[in-house]
Amino acid sequence: MPSTLNSSTLLKLTSTTNCQDRLFMESPNLNFSFDDLHHLLQRVPRSSPQFIGIIEETSPDFILAFLVALMQGHDIFLLSKRHPHEQLETIISDAKLAYLVGPRTIENINFSVDFIPFEDLSEFKFGSTHLRPQNHIIFQTSGSTQKSKYVVHTLDTLMANAKGVVENSQLCEDSRTLAILPFNHVGGMGLLIRGLLTQSTLVFQDKDISMLDTLIQSQITHVSFVPTQLRALLKSDFSIDDILNLTSVLVGGDRTDYSVVAEAKKRGLPIQLTYGLTEMASQVTTTRLDADDFEMNTSGQLLANTDMTIDHHGEILVRGESLCLGYLNPTQRNNLIDPRDDDGWFHSGDLGYINHKSQLIVTGRIHNIIISGGENIQAEEIETSLMQIEGVDECYVIGTPNNEFGERPIAFIRKSNDIIIAESFVRHSLKLKHPFFMIPDAFFLFPPELENTGIKTSRNNLKEFYLNHSSSLLKAFS
Repeated sequence: MPSTLNSSTLLKLTSTTNCQDRLFMESPNLNFSFDDLHHLLQRVPRSSPQFIGIIEETSPDFILAFLVALMQGHDIFLLSKRHPHEQLETIISDAKLAYLVGPRTIENINFSVDFIPFEDLSEFKFGSTHLRPQNHIIFQTSGSTQKSKYVVHTLDTLMANAKGVVENSQLCEDSRTLAILPFNHVGGMGLLIRGLLTQSTLVFQDKDISMLDTLIQSQITHVSFVPTQLRALLKSDFSIDDILNLTSVLVGGDRTDYSVVAEAKKRGLPIQLTYGLTEMASQVTTTRLDADDFEMNTSGQLLANTDMTIDHHGEILVRGESLCLGYLNPTQRNNLIDPRDDDGWFHSGDLGYINHKSQLIVTGRIHNIIISGGENIQAEEIETSLMQIEGVDECYVIGTPNNEFGERPIAFIRKSNDIIIAESFVRHSLKLKHPFFMIPDAFFLFPPELENTGIKTSRNNLKEFYLNHSSSLLKAFS
């Protein structure tokens, strides 16, 4: 039986008493109104709930399949289209998935479970199951420093987060949000939930049109970026007059260098910085739209429905209505692993502090501490200094095995075009700010083999690549 709570919630969110023609989704190939969506969901037949995986695609077809699956009461595991076949099969096994849903373009791949194209889901006849789906929505964490976990949310936890974000971003029924983040991440899924909550329009980009032209031609009011996407936009030629429709440019998902933020504000972009977690369904703190320079050096203040504290180790602890139910337990499918401590706090693994204006400053990840000769080196401290060197677009510092010191830092660099930077200059710049033991032993160009592997860069992948290919890495500086 479909989940009564989810069914009634979705039907209520898509009800269009006063605005039957309001667009829910706008794309090059399809315009879909809230009235269309409401009638589609009303027609979803009763089904036997299952554990299914849906392969993400930034398209209206994915959105419709996801909402149909919610109406049918399934447990939904959101999968990345970037996953290689072997990894998909591992997840299918771990999560005990019975079916896989995705674009018809991959239906000829030989999966170990039945494959259902997006458009066939609403009419598919499911068999019975002895397991008990509970309308969970499951995200795989990025695993930037540790092994990935499977984070279990519900429509309620996602909506609790969305309500706090809406209050802080001036999102309303007339807003037009660009769907650019992958929906298998909480950041992308948040765009959908906020659109449903406000009955605003989700706009899909024409792949033949640039990001800048899309923002202008589609009159986008809200967009969410990871830092790499913001840097790419700033390389475009635009004036303040071109982006007058923009109300909020939210930037999160990774560390953002202040010089990039300053340039964005100077060029008229209404930047909001955010700190969030998959376990908290996305944003925890966010800067205000009218934030001054002081606030833009922070991650902002707490959103509604959320609580936060800093423990004696400097770790950021969070809790609230948007906190996940737990982690999927592969050995006991219906018994989740509770991530909370005895007081209900979730330990984020991030380090930081709260300033006198109740704004959060994130200083790094606990797992990014490199212990070298008994000294603790916070990787983010070095990265911040490297990012202040002209020509360095992005960098990641990791610890690598060393017989004498246990670990030593090395850095991977993305540079601006083919700019030439002397390594001696870089080392001198770092020595002015840090003790000698914090200076990386080597600086390498970011491996092209690891480009486009997700919205976040995995430090684990960088370390593994270094250990297997160190002799072939190219130096970043002359």
